[in-house]
Amino acid sequence: MGAMGATSVPCSSSSSIGTRKAEATVRNSCPIPTGRESQMKNSAKTLKDSRAARWTMMIIASLLIFATYWFYDVFSPLKDLMMTDLGIDSGTFGIVISATTWANCLGMILVGGMILDKWGIRVSSVLFGSLVTLGAALTTLGASDLVTTDSTERILLMAGGRILFGIGTEIVGVIVTCIVVKWFKGYELALAMAISTGFGRLGSYFAVSFSLDIAGSRVMPVLGAATALIAVAFLFTLVYLVFDKMLDQQVLQSGDFEDEKFHISDFLKLIRNPSFLWITALCVMYYSAVFPFIGAYGPASIINCDSSSLSAGVFKVSGWHCAIQIKNSHEQERIESTSISWRQISGMFSRLLADG
Repeated sequence: MGAMGATSVPCSSSSSIGTRKAEATVRNSCPIPTGRESQMKNSAKTLKDSRAARWTMMIIASLLIFATYWFYDVFSPLKDLMMTDLGIDSGTFGIVISATTWANCLGMILVGGMILDKWGIRVSSVLFGSLVTLGAALTTLGASDLVTTDSTERILLMAGGRILFGIGTEIVGVIVTCIVVKWFKGYELALAMAISTGFGRLGSYFAVSFSLDIAGSRVMPVLGAATALIAVAFLFTLVYLVFDKMLDQQVLQSGDFEDEKFHISDFLKLIRNPSFLWITALCVMYYSAVFPFIGAYGPASIINCDSSSLSAGVFKVSGWHCAIQIKNSHEQERIESTSISWRQISGMFSRLLADG
């Protein structure tokens, strides 16, 4: 009798048991999982659920942003040196600098975004990472004596390299953003995106602050260093791709995989979205108003600056050039400046505030 009372009732026999006590025994021995418990069982742990793993992936991916931003702005303090070392003038210098944006002005960045949507992070990372590395290498070869010493051939090679670099670098930024979203969705997404963007700004700071010191008396050393940095960062990106594939496999097994395919209709909807158009216009105004003073364009156009006594400053925009005209109570002196450091700029405005 005791043995019979201890016998458990099988789950399948619940329909044949009539008493309430037997039904309660069946429910206790065969618990039905709740919706939340079922969801937790179906969604297994993945790599991105590890804080250490996702932050490590963000840092590895952002190294390429740091390197490409450094190379993008590396020419900012080098104009004088390039004119003496490579025998170029201001117009030729402008061609080399602006070549980075030519392809993107013709819509190449849109094509790159479509490729990223169509082929995914891994293929796009290899493609555009290779472009920035190759473009940087060609630019560096143009500045060296290894290929040619003719100034015209130098400029053609450097401009061609900057075009390839420009095609790749803008899409690399988009790829890194996608990587951050992929690993931090549902976690510290805003913080991760801010830190990733900070890697790029740090690269620009290093380019403006240290490129001239690294260069010495030749342009080649600093371009070689910046190119080597891109190559190393690209190797780290290839390492990341291994973990990216592992994450995709884990997400696919957990059943949470979302296949986002690109459709032309998505692009047409986007360009008809008023919010998108306003945000785009804001970005255009921001880039055109701020970035000329960060790159090599604005500092070379700062004129009418008297360092002895500064009483008032008026910013003036004329055509493609930005000028700052300083009124002096005693006299006005025109100074053509081809480069100016952030320390000089901050000192100038400090004197302005002191005189005010």
